[in-house]
Order: sequence, then C-alpha cells, then structure tokens
Amino acid sequence: MKNEPQGEVDESRLSDVIDDKTRKRKAPRKKEPASKVKKVKKPRQKKPVDPNAPKPITAFSAPVILSEKLSRLLKADRLPRTEVIKRLWVYIKENKLQDPKDGRNILCDPTLKDLFQVDEVTSFQMAKIIGPHLTKLPAEELQALKDQSKLNISNPLA
Repeated sequence: MKNEPQGEVDESRLSDVIDDKTRKRKAPRKKEPASKVKKVKKPRQKKPVDPNAPKPITAFSAPVILSEKLSRLLKADRLPRTEVIKRLWVYIKENKLQDPKDGRNILCDPTLKDLFQVDEVTSFQMAKIIGPHLTKLPAEELQALKDQSKLNISNPLA
C-alpha cells in the first residue's frame, strides 16, 4: 500500500478488509411527483375598508385616566398610553428639551421635573416613569367604549 498513489484504491484489497455490512448504502431514489404542473394560487381578495369607520379599542388604544400633573401638561383627562407618549414628545421637541449630544436623553424643565422627579431622563425611562401617572379605566366604562366602537358610533375620545 505504501507504493500506491494516494488517489487510487485497489478494490480487490478493500473487499477483503470491509465486509458488506459496513459499506454505506445509497439513499433510496425519491419518487417523482405524478404531475409536474404547479398549482397557481388565486390572489386573495381584500375586503373593502371604510376609512371613516372607527378603529376597535384594543389594550394599546384603550384610554387611561391621567394624573392631575400629567393632565395639566397634556390638557386632557383621558388618553391612550400611546397618545400620552406622542404628546410628551411634542412637548419635549417644542421646548427643545432633547440633549443635543444624545437625542435619547431628555433634559427636564421645571414642569417635567415636577412630573418625573429627576433632572434628566432617557426616552426609555420616560415610558416607565409615566406608569404611576396612568390609571386604567373601570371595566364597565371600558366595555361601554368597546361597544360604541363595534356599533360604529364615533369615538368620543378622538
């Protein structure tokens, strides 16, 4: 075996060393499909959407009761949490309270200091700090709002 080139193998010698059980078996041939015609899917038809229809009230869009300090700042008693964050960002940008070096940081003015109880807050912390200033609506009130949105009655909070 030393004299043979490495690329060539003498089959007669291998059959003596390797018995039939240790040889690798070939994978079974895959069956071909009966028909090679691809089925064409029909495009789904979308239901027409009324742009004037009120959106259903979900956990994110459900209004919450604002604390006194927060309601004075945002000039509203009840808003969805998402709208609270949006309006806070409008206030922050109007008063140029973002840190010029790092836009994620908010430099609190006296109004925000009173609300947040800190001099500087990040945008991520802001959402957390607002939590205690928000109270869920009572279940009966929330259900009444959901029923109104299902009946296509305009949302009184919009």
